[in-house]
Amino acid sequence: MEAFTFYNPVMVVFGPGKRAEIGQHTLAHGKKALLVTYTQTEFLDELIANIESQMTAGGGETIVYRGIEANP
Repeated sequence: MEAFTFYNPVMVVFGPGKRAEIGQHTLAHGKKALLVTYTQTEFLDELIANIESQMTAGGGETIVYRGIEANP
């Protein structure tokens, strides 16, 4: 086996009202976001619309891909 380095920093933001901060956290990493999901529900549609709205307001863009299979 060859030697390698794997670096995977993770930040979790959790709590009441944190959904309103999704755009600012996303835009801190770039102006385009790919949002990948496997299902369509009213809650998910509302969340995606919220993310798209925040991204647009911050000068960003969101591309939504709903085509993956759950638990592939």
